[in-house]
Amino acid sequence: MKKRLRIKQENAECKVNQRREMTGGNLLHQAIFLQRSRQFELLVQKGIDLNKRDERLRTALHILSELEDETVAVSYAKVLLRHGARTNVKDCEGHTPFYYAVINQRVQLAKVFLKEREVDLLESDEDGNTLLHFAAAAGNEALVEVLIKSMQKVGLGIDELNRKGETAVMMAAMNGHGHCQKHFLGKSWKKMLQNGGTVDNKVEETEIKVSRHFRSEFYIFIKTHGLK
Repeated sequence: MKKRLRIKQENAECKVNQRREMTGGNLLHQAIFLQRSRQFELLVQKGIDLNKRDERLRTALHILSELEDETVAVSYAKVLLRHGARTNVKDCEGHTPFYYAVINQRVQLAKVFLKEREVDLLESDEDGNTLLHFAAAAGNEALVEVLIKSMQKVGLGIDELNRKGETAVMMAAMNGHGHCQKHFLGKSWKKMLQNGGTVDNKVEETEIKVSRHFRSEFYIFIKTHGLK
């Protein structure tokens, strides 16, 4: 049975009427929700507070990941960031715009946020699942690749454990996403390939067992490289 990560339902303080959110006095949020580009541009030009929050403490950048048209979201994001919108502001759930871009699988939007220094690559949910956990569990290869590259660029490890002791590569294995697991090669798996399949710690040992148990594409790959 595949293991899926579920996004937690908002707590009682965060539950508000969607219609009220769109018309609750924040003109910038309303313009974004309704994709009124001309209104959006005018508001930004007039110096509206780009970091103003709604009832759920979301800023304009948080709203972007909810747009179905990612091209529009990316366009708005670039304008907002250029005019001083902050990417490290957290909503009532304690999450940033980058977090929602990843869990909503908005790859291009996530890339825009990644260019900002304020992005927290290890941001996690209350169960300890990092953004890499979510991307791997969803089987989104593009997100997995960009997250791993970004994390390595700043010296972060990719073997963070959630509260159940699972790493991101384990999530990919348990969901049969061998196409995602291959991006971990040369990282936490490099030692195994070099040592003929031996491992140095329990995390790596568990990851091998998970891959074998679920007979993923990645297991087939590492078998062809001499692992037993």
